[in-house]
Amino acid sequence: MNYYRDIIFSKSPLTGGYTFKDKFQIFPASLKNQPTSIYAKDHPIIVEYALSDEELITPSYVIEGLEQFSIETASRVTKVEEIIRLLCTFTNHFFFRYESGSGFWGMPIINDNPGKEANNWSSVWCFKMLFWPDYPKEMKIDSFSEIENFVELVPHHPYFFIKPNLDMNPSLEITFPYSFEQFAESYFNSTEAIKSVVLKAMNHLYNAVDLMYRKQTLSIISAFTSLETMINEEYKEQKIEFCEACGQPKFKVSKKFKDYLSTYVGQNTSLKKKFNLYYKKRSKIVHTGQELATEDLYSNLPKSERDSDSITHQEVIQITRLGISHWLYKKTRPSKPV
Repeated sequence: MNYYRDIIFSKSPLTGGYTFKDKFQIFPASLKNQPTSIYAKDHPIIVEYALSDEELITPSYVIEGLEQFSIETASRVTKVEEIIRLLCTFTNHFFFRYESGSGFWGMPIINDNPGKEANNWSSVWCFKMLFWPDYPKEMKIDSFSEIENFVELVPHHPYFFIKPNLDMNPSLEITFPYSFEQFAESYFNSTEAIKSVVLKAMNHLYNAVDLMYRKQTLSIISAFTSLETMINEEYKEQKIEFCEACGQPKFKVSKKFKDYLSTYVGQNTSLKKKFNLYYKKRSKIVHTGQELATEDLYSNLPKSERDSDSITHQEVIQITRLGISHWLYKKTRPSKPV
């Protein structure tokens, strides 16, 4: 077993650590000579994880002479992406890593209080990365680090249902639900076939959370796509009967959508009414090209309509998280309540 360390980021501050068994752990990044800025909106986090020989991945393209480097890089990136998807699904927060790219024009903030000096600054070509001379040395570990302070844990229901912290207020710290361990354990105990399907759903959910405050309509479409990935898995063995007169399937997509949410999110009357509204919103967006009222910052639409779409958007994100998490939990522990 080999141990690795990388840096990921969050939009809300993480002030404590979290360890999931012998798989991975996260804690705030505060390393020797690490750059900091009072203006930073991306909070650096250390993620440490273990990789076995069975988890090593040989990429389709391997650089000649750098075969081992290519295998290690592909395996590490894949593992970190998997951990990020779990964090984004089983908590209310957005975690991410900087992806390699060609760079961008940026204005470097050379110091925190530049005053008039800033008038003499110019843009430079930048790479999106957190790096300093000691970085390579700081990333080398041979076991998990000791964590002194741990993240606050919150009961499952209030965490996801009652005023959830969805990174809207940058001063609110990251918390975890008590149920995180149960959900993560269910994921790692699943078959490779189930993990493959769930990871696809998590990828769509990740895009939904990533775009939540930038491209709202694409975000909610990604959330619906995530849900429908799970719905398709749930009903894949169901034989579809067709109407002899019109040829349409008797078991409609809308019914599967509502049945799935009733089974894995909740069955009370008020929730069922919401599920109907969610499906109608999905249909209007997908079939008529309707956009969420929150899409344009300077929209002249009524505030009530913008507020309604904003709440619906947040609720769809949350039911998607729960639709994945509860399904996964019930498949591995069918007799135990969440």
